[in-house]
Amino acid sequence: MTRKGLWLWLGLLCITPLAVYWQTVFQEYGFRDDYSLLREAHEEPFKLFRITTSNGRPIYGAVLEASLRPLRFVGDLPWLRLIAVGLLASVAVLLWRQLRRSGWSNLEAGAIGLGVALLPGAQITVGWAIAWPIALALLFAVVGFSVVEAGLRRQGRVHVPSLLLAARSTSSPG
Repeated sequence: MTRKGLWLWLGLLCITPLAVYWQTVFQEYGFRDDYSLLREAHEEPFKLFRITTSNGRPIYGAVLEASLRPLRFVGDLPWLRLIAVGLLASVAVLLWRQLRRSGWSNLEAGAIGLGVALLPGAQITVGWAIAWPIALALLFAVVGFSVVEAGLRRQGRVHVPSLLLAARSTSSPG
């Protein structure tokens, strides 16, 4: 692939999710849980962490609380939605890259990458500001798969350090 073709695909995979989600990201709104968790992050420090930990999701709680603490108003929530779009665009790029390495065509790999970034679950993740760590977990899952795949290619068998690193990355936020 030429350098120009590479940049074209990267641009398409990064700009398309932003264009699709633009209105969702930059509207001033929040869902009920966005409001309540924003309030709790300020008025009841570490409550989110305690609740999510009791539900078996400590990393999600820590990341969510850390991201809500600097925000003050509902008008600040677009930043979290924009983070979710950036993470989903990264997922699209990594999936495209991984599928290309596995022999898929640019068009097939790009369609799958964009498809994942635009699936209904991804739409909910973008629309609901407090769901952005789910996009982070998806990115870690793709990275984990890529690490295992690279280990298999290099060794011809399961490379234990790659497998352990992948397991660690897929157990992140969520």
